Parts: sequence; C-alpha cells; structure tokens
Amino acid sequence: MPERGTARCLLTSVFVALLLPGMAGFGQANEHSETENAKHPMAVESISTTVAPTVRVRALDAVGAHTAALLLSGQSGGNLPGAMVWCAEQDTDEEGRVGVLLFVELDGDALLEGPPSDRLPVVIAAYAIDEHDAVIGHLIQGVLIEGEGLQAALAPAGLKFIGKIAIPPGTVSLRLLVRVHGTERFFLTRKELHLPTPGSGIAAVSAPLFASPEVEWLEARQRGLSPPACCVDELVPAAVPVLDATRPMTFVAIASDWPEDARLMASVAIGQGRTIEQPQLSIRQTRLADNGKSETMEIEIPPIDVPQGAYRLTLQLLANTSEELAKRSLPVVLVHGEPTTGWAGLRKPADDGSRPVLATAVSEEEPKNEELQSDYLAALQMLAEGKGKDARRAIAELEHKVFAADPVFGHDIACRAELQVARALKKVNPQSLLPLLVLHHNMCHTYAAYREHVFSNHSAMVTAELAKIVWSGRKKTPVGDIAETALTSVAMELIHGGNPITGGDLLERALKLNSKFVPALMNLAALQERCDRRSKAVDLLQKLVATDPDNPEARLRLGVNLHRSGGRDNAYDVLQPLLQRSTPEWIRSITAQELAHILVKKGRLDEAEFVLIRAIDNVADQQTLAIQLSWTQELAGRSADATATLVRVEQDVGRRVDSARMKYSRWPDMDRYGFQSALRQVSEERLGDLRRALESRDLR
Repeated sequence: MPERGTARCLLTSVFVALLLPGMAGFGQANEHSETENAKHPMAVESISTTVAPTVRVRALDAVGAHTAALLLSGQSGGNLPGAMVWCAEQDTDEEGRVGVLLFVELDGDALLEGPPSDRLPVVIAAYAIDEHDAVIGHLIQGVLIEGEGLQAALAPAGLKFIGKIAIPPGTVSLRLLVRVHGTERFFLTRKELHLPTPGSGIAAVSAPLFASPEVEWLEARQRGLSPPACCVDELVPAAVPVLDATRPMTFVAIASDWPEDARLMASVAIGQGRTIEQPQLSIRQTRLADNGKSETMEIEIPPIDVPQGAYRLTLQLLANTSEELAKRSLPVVLVHGEPTTGWAGLRKPADDGSRPVLATAVSEEEPKNEELQSDYLAALQMLAEGKGKDARRAIAELEHKVFAADPVFGHDIACRAELQVARALKKVNPQSLLPLLVLHHNMCHTYAAYREHVFSNHSAMVTAELAKIVWSGRKKTPVGDIAETALTSVAMELIHGGNPITGGDLLERALKLNSKFVPALMNLAALQERCDRRSKAVDLLQKLVATDPDNPEARLRLGVNLHRSGGRDNAYDVLQPLLQRSTPEWIRSITAQELAHILVKKGRLDEAEFVLIRAIDNVADQQTLAIQLSWTQELAGRSADATATLVRVEQDVGRRVDSARMKYSRWPDMDRYGFQSALRQVSEERLGDLRRALESRDLR
C-alpha cells in the first residue's frame, strides 16, 4: 500500500502518457479497431434520426499530469454540466474488491458547443483514493462519437456513460473528471463512499434509484460491461431524476445487513440543506438477492406539494434509538406535470411562483364571518374524506380572499373564523381537532416553500392557537406531545424563513406546554446562542441535560457556552465525558478542540497535546485539530514539531470531510425526531373523529 502522499507522485510520474496519443487511436481506421467495434455492443441503433452516429469506447493507459492534478485536488465544478450516481454491487471479486457502477450524464448542448463537427472525443477518468491519500482503484476510458447523426443524437439529452471501478471496502473518496478532448470543457466531481464488505453486518443502503426518463440519452458503456450492467434488474438509474411532484413517485433501493428494528426515512431538502418535507414511504415490494446478502425494495413516495425546482432527496436508515446507520442522497428536479425532458434539457428549472392551491381571482369585498365559517367547514369536510390536498386548496383560497379584502386585519378576520369552528368542534369531540392542528401545521410549511411568508406566519399562529386548545383538553383526552411537536415544527419554519422573534416566541409557548420537551429546549438554546445570549442558552441547556443526560449534542452545546461565558472549569467537567468512542465523531472533534483550549489556558500544554493527538487518530475532520496541535506545540517551544504537523495539514488539503464546526453552526438536526411522520399518523388516526364531529347535530 503506498504511503501517505504517494498518490500525487504516482499520478504525475507513473501516469506520464499524455491524453492525446490515447485519443488519436480512435481516428485510425485500421483492421484491429474495426474488429473491436464489431464485437462491442455499444453501437447506437435506436436514435430518432435517419443516421445514427458510431460510439466507440476503449480503455486508455493513462491521463496527463494536468488531469491527474485536477483529480487529486478534490475540487468539484467545471464548465460542462454533468451529474453522476453510483451504486455498489452486492458481492466482491476474487481480490475482495467491491464493484462500483458509475452512471455519468453529460449535457448534450454543452458537449456540442463550438463549431459544428461530426466527431466528439471525450475522456472519462475516475480515481478511488483511500484515507491515506493512496490511489486504490482507477478507471480511464476514451469515448469517441462520430458520424453525421452526432448532433441529432446528443441534442435531446446528452451522453450517458456507464462504467465500473473495483474498490477495496472501506472509506473512499471517488474523484471523476470528464474532459472534451481538444477543448477547455470539463466536468469534475467527487463522492465520499462508505463501502462495507457485503455480508459484514454493517448496514448499507443505496441512493434512491429512479429509472431514466423517456428521453433519448446517447449511451456508452465501458468495454467488457455486458448490458444491462445495472444496479438491479434492468434499471439504468438517472443521475438527476426529473419527477412529477403531483403524482406518486416510485424508486428502487438496495439494502444490506439491516437490523430487524431499523426503519427507513426520506426527506426532501432545498439548496442550503434545510428539510422541507418528510414524505411517507410505502414499500411496495421486497425481494432477496440471489446471494442472500442484500434485498431490493420498490418504494413509492406520495405527491409532494412544493414549487418546481431543484431539491435533494435523502434516504436515512435509522435504528430504533434514532441513531443513523446509513444515509444516501440524490439531487432531483421536481416539476408539475409529466416530465418531457431530462435535467439537461431543463437547464434552470422554472419556478412558476404559483401559490400552492389558490384561486385565480379573489373578491375585494370583505366576506362575512358566517360565510368564512361555512367555507372553512366545507374544507374540513374534504379533509375528513381523506382529500387533504383539496382541503388545503380550499383554505388557501379562503385565506387569500380575506387578506385581499383587508390586508391590515386579514389575519385577525381569518383566524377568528377558523378558531370559532375549532372551538365548536372541541365541544363535540376534542380528538377531532388533531387533524386541524396537523392541517395548519402543514400549510405553514407549504406556504413557506412557495415563499408566501405572510400566509406562513398566519398558519403558524393558527397552529399555535390550536395547540393551546388541544393542550387545554389533555386531561379528558390524552394527546401525547402532539401540541408541542406541532408548535416546535412551525417555530423552526419561521426561524428558517427569517422571523426569529416570532419563532422564538412559539418555542417558548411549546415549553410552557411541556417544560421538558427536548426539541424545543435544544432549538431555543441554539437561538439564544446565535443571538449571543449565552447565559440564557446555558440555563436552557442545563435543563436539557438534566432532562436528557445521554444527549451528547446537548452536553456539547452546554460545554461550549459555559466555556465562552467564562465557566472554564465547569465546561471541562461537562465536556470531558464526550471523548469516549461511542460519542458521534463530529462531537468528539469539537470536544477535543474545546478541551485543548481550556488546558492551554491553564498552562497544561502536555495534556492539551495529548488530547489533540488522540482525537486526530480517531476522527476524519483532522485539519482543524492538526492546526490547533501545531499552535500548541509552538507554544511549548517545539517549533520543529509544529512545522511537521503543518506539513501534514498541507498534504491533506485535497481531502474533503464534513466540517465538525460547520455542523455545529447549523440548527440542531430535528429529522431524527420524525415530526412530520408523527403528525401525519395522528391526523390519519383521528380523521374518523373529525368526520363524526362534522356530522353531529350539536355542531350545527
């Protein structure tokens, strides 16, 4: 195994053959190349043009030094739009390596930029780099497309390359570069792979695998890969699926070594990583693989009410303790209606700015309270019948009608009518209010997704009032923690939407209902910390740790805030237990940094150095720790050791790992609490109560 740093020497000195000679071989019409192409199954036969181009794929011996340097840099980007999804095979080869299939998609319009030509040479290079910066697998392929039909073949979508790289199990950084030969156009990406040995007992899940849309990708396969060469069955997955969000969406996932009590959860996030939807998954079919080491699941996602645009779909495998066992994600484009093109044809997806479910015209005449109540009851009838989307549409129309007629007092008018109906329903059956609570909670999130923040605030305040009504009847009718769950969820929506004052107020309301509700304590403490109100943050976190002493993130945040507010000794006592291996890695990393800083301030440099060295050997986010170690060694008067430590940091510059400090700076992760799934379940269970309450004569 090459030692640390050997990869750079290996790729710049051993891989000395330049790209040009390798590609030139494609242009030689000799007997040998024609024989190879006749045996190779990659000639395109079904393109909707009168003349189909010829596609030739061959292995190249090496890449140029510049290409190798780009791959080793760890960067992503380029001026050639592209995407890649990978899928691990569920068995190992004779050398114990895992086969990883790569599905690479390249934008056809970008490939065709420049003077018209009937010849397009492309080089595709991928390297697998282990934790010691050694190259442990590589794939170098040349693709030549030529012929009169080239332009027409690439125009509908682009080029789709399917290849395979063999990688030893472990944690691997996969680097991929695609370059159009003879131009400056390239696509550069990287993926961090965690490849357990199949059958090892370590849980794993594939990315959501959606079938490619009905668009004509020009396909090229690595030599030696017999069709279909897919992850499962004959499915060739889309690297960036374009999905109709108004209809159920079906995908396939491959799972291995799952504990019996594990559960699968999905989330949809916008660009900055904030979850906006947790759709309920329906596993339609499960099939055990022939080798018995994995199973294939066909999974359906219900329609999602979000604006058109780019999102990220994440699958999480959680233990019954909510500990994350495995996670994979995939970029998706959600549209309203049947997709007519792939992602490459969309360029920047249009956001039509449409409201979720609103009337095309509204009256300027202020509606009467009786009329509003009647319309609201009609919407609730739809909800009781299981037509949740129609109910949201009707209520959104009602609310927009009120706000259009009276922009100043529209909130008060709509809120009064909605809550009068809610109080009447409570008298008939308090349980009938739970679907209403969930309905307005969901509308808050939907309005926010469509950037209608005035209406999102309105829905949040209605949710808060409904939560108060629901909570007031808890002695007669137990409701669990559903009221504070809904309050905390909408509070965080308002905070993410730029309204921390109202969001903080709702979190405090949630704590008035339940002073020990962990998610509200955690988020309110984080809000106080961001506002530099550390004494208030400490008070909340001390309550949180007393309520949930085994919560490592709560203990970390308490220690950090104690340290920043001058309580150095108390901070040390709180943080020190977090160094144990069972603590999540990112928390251990920050804990080591904080403890070392405290020890340095106390003049205990040897102890600080020991803490940092021990942490560096056990976490992936090593660069920050190594810089702090160098600083500590410099303080101790050991300049040579400090310099050597910094050299190590420089060697690791190309590695990309999740920053522990960046994770800390984000809002606490609430996905594991499953707010949306819990609220959805309660609503579905109580729809019968709502239906009977609406039919009651007492309500009339």
